[in-house]
Amino acid sequence: KKESAQLENDVDSYKAELALLEDKDSKNSDNIGGASFFVSFADIISVLLCFFILFFAMGSLDGNKVKQLASTFSEQKTKKMVFNAYVSEDELEMLGKVKELVLDNVRPEDIIGGETKTTGYVISGTDLFYPGEIELSEEGIELLKTKLQNDLTDNVKEVIVEGHTDDKEFSAFPKISKKYKNSIELSSARAVKVVEMIEKNFTSLGSNIGIRAYGSNRPLKPNTSDVNRAFNRRVVVKITKEVKKIDASLDSHEKTSG
Repeated sequence: KKESAQLENDVDSYKAELALLEDKDSKNSDNIGGASFFVSFADIISVLLCFFILFFAMGSLDGNKVKQLASTFSEQKTKKMVFNAYVSEDELEMLGKVKELVLDNVRPEDIIGGETKTTGYVISGTDLFYPGEIELSEEGIELLKTKLQNDLTDNVKEVIVEGHTDDKEFSAFPKISKKYKNSIELSSARAVKVVEMIEKNFTSLGSNIGIRAYGSNRPLKPNTSDVNRAFNRRVVVKITKEVKKIDASLDSHEKTSG
């Protein structure tokens, strides 16, 4: 009997605990979707109302005011970039050399291109050829050797020889006009003679050499006097070499102009 009474007491105790737990669950279930839900719903309605007011206001604004409103959102993201315009001493020196070359009428393609530099030698035709002839004089051969020997050594990529005449040389010598059709052929023949001399005395060039014949089409000065025509009768030797520094190219041009 004592055991039965004890068992009944335990059962009653368990029932009381279960009832208490059920009561707590029911109270918690009542809170779901309660005050917290209404607070969140009110926030959403407030945000939607703000958007509605904003859209309504934008609908009544003109274009300029809309742009002004939009600029306020991006204004803070815009920053003004200030760059330091510092130039080193080496760069200033190089700029000075380039300025001198420009003042001396040196063409850009004769200064440097990429990792190469082109040096141009302008030699008077009177110093290379006898009047009315295409064969190089002995003095002309020695002059070419002296001028070109320092540059026709290593790292030569290309050599171009240009031939130029004035407007009267072709017709002034019957021997020339009988052999050649025009001043371009005359200037071409003289350029070929210079190429032959270079190939004979500077054998390391290989096939990287060519000619251009302009006749009287590219005068340095107007063909209005004998002095100007003497300037226009010329041969130009352009030597393109590989270089590592632009300073070497500029120094070479300073040497050439000197």
